[in-house]
Amino acid sequence: MKTPFIYTYAVILVIKSLTDLRKVRNMSSDVPSVEKNERAFQTPKQVSQKVIKKTGTKVQVKGLEKLPDGPVLLVSNHQGLFDILVLLGYTNKPLGFIAKKEIKKLPIIRIWMELINCVFIDRSNRREAVKVINQGIENLKNGQSMVIFPEGTRSLGSQVNEFKPGSLRLGTKANVPIVPVAIDGTYKI
Repeated sequence: MKTPFIYTYAVILVIKSLTDLRKVRNMSSDVPSVEKNERAFQTPKQVSQKVIKKTGTKVQVKGLEKLPDGPVLLVSNHQGLFDILVLLGYTNKPLGFIAKKEIKKLPIIRIWMELINCVFIDRSNRREAVKVINQGIENLKNGQSMVIFPEGTRSLGSQVNEFKPGSLRLGTKANVPIVPVAIDGTYKI
Protein backbone atom coordinates (compact mmCIF):
# COMPACT_ATOMS: atom_id res chain seq x y z
CA MET A 1 0.00 0.00 0.00
CA LYS A 2 2.95 2.31 0.60
CA THR A 3 4.14 2.17 -3.04
CA PRO A 4 1.14 4.00 -4.59
CA PHE A 5 1.45 6.66 -1.89
CA ILE A 6 5.15 7.21 -2.67
CA TYR A 7 4.52 7.46 -6.41
CA THR A 8 1.61 9.85 -5.85
CA TYR A 9 3.81 11.97 -3.59
CA ALA A 10 6.56 11.99 -6.24
CA VAL A 11 4.09 13.05 -8.95
CA ILE A 12 2.82 15.91 -6.77
CA LEU A 13 6.39 17.11 -6.16
CA VAL A 14 7.16 16.96 -9.89
CA ILE A 15 4.02 18.97 -10.71
CA LYS A 16 4.92 21.51 -8.00
CA SER A 17 8.34 21.86 -9.66
CA LEU A 18 6.74 23.58 -12.67
CA THR A 19 7.30 27.01 -11.10
CA ASP A 20 11.02 26.32 -10.70
CA LEU A 21 11.09 24.84 -14.18
CA ARG A 22 9.74 28.08 -15.67
CA LYS A 23 12.29 30.13 -13.72
CA VAL A 24 15.21 28.03 -14.95
CA ARG A 25 13.99 27.99 -18.55
CA ASN A 26 13.53 31.78 -18.47
CA MET A 27 16.99 32.53 -17.08
CA SER A 28 18.80 35.16 -19.07
CA SER A 29 21.20 34.00 -21.76
CA ASP A 30 23.77 36.16 -19.93
CA VAL A 31 23.84 33.63 -17.07
CA PRO A 32 26.88 31.36 -17.48
CA SER A 33 25.93 27.79 -18.45
CA VAL A 34 27.66 26.35 -15.36
CA GLU A 35 25.53 28.55 -13.09
CA LYS A 36 22.38 27.75 -15.08
CA ASN A 37 23.13 24.03 -14.80
CA GLU A 38 23.73 24.31 -11.05
CA ARG A 39 20.38 26.09 -10.64
CA ALA A 40 18.59 23.54 -12.82
CA PHE A 41 20.06 20.71 -10.75
CA GLN A 42 18.78 22.03 -7.40
CA THR A 43 15.11 21.15 -7.91
CA PRO A 44 15.65 17.53 -9.07
CA LYS A 45 18.09 17.15 -6.15
CA GLN A 46 15.52 18.40 -3.62
CA VAL A 47 12.68 16.36 -5.12
CA SER A 48 14.87 13.24 -5.01
CA GLN A 49 15.78 13.79 -1.37
CA LYS A 50 12.14 14.33 -0.40
CA VAL A 51 10.95 11.18 -2.16
CA ILE A 52 13.73 9.07 -0.65
CA LYS A 53 12.94 10.49 2.80
CA LYS A 54 9.23 9.70 2.35
CA THR A 55 10.11 6.03 1.71
CA GLY A 56 11.67 5.88 5.16
CA THR A 57 15.01 4.89 3.67
CA LYS A 58 18.25 6.00 5.28
CA VAL A 59 20.91 6.77 2.69
CA GLN A 60 24.55 6.27 3.63
CA VAL A 61 27.15 7.75 1.31
CA LYS A 62 30.76 6.73 1.75
CA GLY A 63 33.72 8.28 -0.06
CA LEU A 64 32.02 11.48 -1.20
CA GLU A 65 35.11 13.41 -0.11
CA LYS A 66 37.11 11.47 -2.72
CA LEU A 67 34.96 12.73 -5.59
CA PRO A 68 37.26 14.88 -7.75
CA ASP A 69 36.45 18.48 -8.56
CA GLY A 70 35.42 19.14 -12.12
CA PRO A 71 33.56 16.85 -14.49
CA VAL A 72 33.62 13.11 -13.87
CA LEU A 73 31.98 10.03 -15.30
CA LEU A 74 30.19 8.11 -12.55
CA VAL A 75 29.91 4.44 -13.46
CA SER A 76 27.34 2.69 -11.29
CA ASN A 77 25.53 -0.57 -10.91
CA HIS A 78 21.78 -0.23 -11.39
CA GLN A 79 19.57 -2.05 -8.87
CA GLY A 80 16.35 -0.13 -9.32
CA LEU A 81 14.50 3.07 -10.10
CA PHE A 82 15.60 4.73 -6.86
CA ASP A 83 19.29 4.60 -7.91
CA ILE A 84 18.68 7.73 -9.95
CA LEU A 85 17.10 9.54 -7.00
CA VAL A 86 19.97 8.54 -4.71
CA LEU A 87 22.58 9.81 -7.17
CA LEU A 88 20.69 13.06 -7.83
CA GLY A 89 20.00 13.69 -4.18
CA TYR A 90 23.22 12.70 -2.47
CA THR A 91 26.30 13.22 -4.66
CA ASN A 92 26.47 17.02 -4.22
CA LYS A 93 27.50 17.44 -7.84
CA PRO A 94 25.27 18.36 -10.80
CA LEU A 95 24.82 15.22 -12.87
CA GLY A 96 23.43 14.33 -16.25
CA PHE A 97 22.48 10.75 -17.09
CA ILE A 98 22.71 8.50 -20.09
CA ALA A 99 19.05 7.50 -20.02
CA LYS A 100 16.86 5.25 -22.11
CA LYS A 101 14.78 7.10 -24.68
CA GLU A 102 11.51 5.87 -23.17
CA ILE A 103 11.96 8.42 -20.35
CA LYS A 104 11.21 11.15 -22.91
CA LYS A 105 7.56 10.13 -22.60
CA LEU A 106 7.42 11.64 -19.09
CA PRO A 107 6.58 15.29 -19.85
CA ILE A 108 7.87 17.31 -16.90
CA ILE A 109 10.65 14.90 -15.98
CA ARG A 110 11.90 14.92 -19.57
CA ILE A 111 12.29 18.71 -19.50
CA TRP A 112 14.17 18.62 -16.19
CA MET A 113 16.43 15.91 -17.59
CA GLU A 114 17.16 18.00 -20.68
CA LEU A 115 17.99 20.99 -18.46
CA ILE A 116 20.54 18.97 -16.46
CA ASN A 117 22.09 17.72 -19.72
CA CYS A 118 20.89 14.14 -19.77
CA VAL A 119 21.07 12.36 -23.11
CA PHE A 120 18.57 9.77 -24.27
CA ILE A 121 19.74 6.54 -25.87
CA ASP A 122 17.83 4.24 -28.20
CA ARG A 123 19.31 0.91 -27.22
CA SER A 124 17.83 -0.79 -30.29
CA ASN A 125 19.55 1.56 -32.78
CA ARG A 126 23.33 1.23 -32.67
CA ARG A 127 23.98 4.21 -34.97
CA GLU A 128 21.82 6.53 -32.86
CA ALA A 129 23.36 5.13 -29.67
CA VAL A 130 26.82 6.14 -30.92
CA LYS A 131 25.55 9.70 -31.49
CA VAL A 132 24.18 9.82 -27.94
CA ILE A 133 27.46 8.55 -26.48
CA ASN A 134 29.27 11.25 -28.49
CA GLN A 135 26.89 13.87 -27.03
CA GLY A 136 27.71 12.54 -23.56
CA ILE A 137 31.41 12.91 -24.36
CA GLU A 138 30.81 16.53 -25.42
CA ASN A 139 28.87 17.18 -22.20
CA LEU A 140 31.81 15.87 -20.17
CA LYS A 141 34.29 17.97 -22.17
CA ASN A 142 32.09 21.01 -21.49
CA GLY A 143 32.26 20.45 -17.73
CA GLN A 144 29.11 18.41 -17.13
CA SER A 145 29.48 15.32 -14.93
CA MET A 146 27.60 12.31 -16.29
CA VAL A 147 26.30 9.00 -14.95
CA ILE A 148 26.14 5.78 -16.87
CA PHE A 149 24.75 2.44 -15.78
CA PRO A 150 26.92 0.14 -17.91
CA GLU A 151 24.70 -2.87 -17.22
CA GLY A 152 22.25 -1.19 -19.59
CA THR A 153 19.24 -1.97 -17.42
CA ARG A 154 18.23 -2.53 -13.81
CA SER A 155 19.35 -5.76 -12.17
CA LEU A 156 16.46 -5.62 -9.65
CA GLY A 157 18.69 -7.24 -7.06
CA SER A 158 22.16 -7.21 -5.59
CA GLN A 159 23.82 -9.07 -8.46
CA VAL A 160 25.75 -6.93 -10.97
CA ASN A 161 25.04 -7.84 -14.57
CA GLU A 162 27.60 -7.85 -17.36
CA PHE A 163 28.64 -4.39 -18.56
CA LYS A 164 27.74 -3.40 -22.11
CA PRO A 165 30.76 -2.82 -24.34
CA GLY A 166 31.72 0.79 -24.94
CA SER A 167 30.14 2.21 -21.79
CA LEU A 168 33.46 3.45 -20.38
CA ARG A 169 34.35 5.10 -23.68
CA LEU A 170 32.62 8.23 -22.40
CA GLY A 171 35.27 8.83 -19.76
CA THR A 172 38.28 7.81 -21.82
CA LYS A 173 37.30 9.86 -24.88
CA ALA A 174 36.43 12.91 -22.76
CA ASN A 175 39.61 12.48 -20.71
CA VAL A 176 37.83 12.86 -17.35
CA PRO A 177 38.16 10.79 -14.18
CA ILE A 178 36.04 7.63 -14.17
CA VAL A 179 34.56 7.17 -10.71
CA PRO A 180 33.11 3.75 -9.81
CA VAL A 181 29.97 3.86 -7.68
CA ALA A 182 28.50 0.91 -5.81
CA ILE A 183 24.83 1.14 -4.92
CA ASP A 184 23.49 -1.40 -2.49
CA GLY A 185 19.91 -1.92 -1.37
CA THR A 186 17.86 0.41 -3.59
CA TYR A 187 16.08 -2.58 -5.16
CA LYS A 188 14.39 -3.05 -1.78
CA ILE A 189 12.76 0.39 -1.79
